[in-house]
Amino acid sequence: MKLFELDKFENFQCFIEKTLLDVTNSSSVNIFFVNQAKKVLIKVKDHNIFEENPWDLGIIGEVARTGQPISATNAQGHSRFNPLVDFKANSPIHTYPIKGSEGVIIAVVQILKFHDMLGRKLKKDQNEEDILWKLLMCLGIFYEKMRDQLKFLK
Repeated sequence: MKLFELDKFENFQCFIEKTLLDVTNSSSVNIFFVNQAKKVLIKVKDHNIFEENPWDLGIIGEVARTGQPISATNAQGHSRFNPLVDFKANSPIHTYPIKGSEGVIIAVVQILKFHDMLGRKLKKDQNEEDILWKLLMCLGIFYEKMRDQLKFLK
């Protein structure tokens, strides 16, 4: 049974990214899929176009390899920062693994926090963090179920 055609998957990705923006009160979100067999990070772009990068690039790559989240108050100042995959900003970023039901890393999400209208840095709060982890857990299981249909993950 097919869950999604690719164009519907792209629409679903837009929905997921918007939901993550809303849940985290963030400025921008990037999701990179992890193809562990090829050791690459994959960014889904419009209409069947994929961007592949080695999975050891940047903060995103570190999270993809280790499964450990990374928060950085200044993305570009972080030792693992790489402009090919990480947000290019001097703002806080939070990078999380998205895992399947058996703990395998399927994707990595990077969330960019900017400043509010008064120039104050936006911070994550504990309630936001709890909701985000639950959402990422559900998302990981969903992506895991779709793996057979997402040829770029094979």
